[in-house]
Amino acid sequence: MDRRTLIAATLSGCALILSGCGFQPLYGGGPSGVRLDGISLEQLGDERIDYLLRDELRDSFSRSGGRYRLVLEPAEVRRTGSGIGADGIATRYDLLLTVSFRIFETGNPDPVFDGSASGAGTYNIPLQPYAAITSQREGEELAARSAANRITLQVARFLRTAEGR
Repeated sequence: MDRRTLIAATLSGCALILSGCGFQPLYGGGPSGVRLDGISLEQLGDERIDYLLRDELRDSFSRSGGRYRLVLEPAEVRRTGSGIGADGIATRYDLLLTVSFRIFETGNPDPVFDGSASGAGTYNIPLQPYAAITSQREGEELAARSAANRITLQVARFLRTAEGR
């Protein structure tokens, strides 16, 4: 048996196993997936990290309208020095971003879902000032991306439950 036949047989076997186990994508808009574009996004915080988080979520959710409204509370950021140099100064930081959010159904003042998500990032503090700023921003972007992915998954789970799928 040549290599291509073996690969094709393996992929076919995996597809059969996954179809038999009831696997369904959580979101993606297909017949079994959950559509996220019917949720408008509202941000209450006005710090840079809040905007980074909103920008990461913007592609998944619509900007206005829809049946639900996702409201992001101001993000909480905790930085901890994790690498200490010989001079006693931190050279590496761990960043933990935590954000609470609520989902409201249009016309309902009470939230139908409360949640929170966190994201982590790390960054170095080099001696050059510009490099230190750039490194910190990359760590914040990584934490925001991680938190946004977790929020997206929680919202998709909520929608799947709410729509009875």
